[in-house]
Amino acid sequence: MTSLVLPSEPQGPRDRRVQELLYDIKDAALDQLSDGGAGGISYRMLATRIGISRSTLRYHFPTKNALIDALVADGFTALERSLRSALARTDGAPPRERWSALAHDYRRWALRHPRHYLLIHTGPALQVALHGEGPAGMERVVGVFTGFLGDDPAGLAAHARLHGAVSQELNARAAPQGLDHEALFDAQVEDLARVLDD
Repeated sequence: MTSLVLPSEPQGPRDRRVQELLYDIKDAALDQLSDGGAGGISYRMLATRIGISRSTLRYHFPTKNALIDALVADGFTALERSLRSALARTDGAPPRERWSALAHDYRRWALRHPRHYLLIHTGPALQVALHGEGPAGMERVVGVFTGFLGDDPAGLAAHARLHGAVSQELNARAAPQGLDHEALFDAQVEDLARVLDD
């Protein structure tokens, strides 16, 4: 299973079944998105794979955009939680240590969840996301950086540079370039840490 956001605590057996169904739908849709982009989602194929009717699928997600929006919301929520958790774990540590934990958690999350990372940051699905949960989710993720660095331009620049390094690494997995991506990322983190010294 690859859905990221765990369902809320179900109240009873029926709620549990609904949560499991939503989880299965999102997981199968994420597979389809990874294989064929936003245009690759087929409600017929999803329903067949999960073993439900298309009308049941449409009851929960009336449109493909609604389904993509739910996946984008899950991705941003999970990434934001992970970043906030990294900061909480290092609460009280020196600023450079906290920055390193935050930046490396961003990379680690992306490498563990490449399909979700690429979904929320690139490709045709992002165009759908820009009209749904995407802007608010991106604002929350960037807000973790700006909140820590205490400066909007610095936070935006930090996120942009880390995103560039991580995206290059994820894309290089499909076409290896012989680069030491970890060393490149570490250099970005160290360079960005200068903001903390000012």
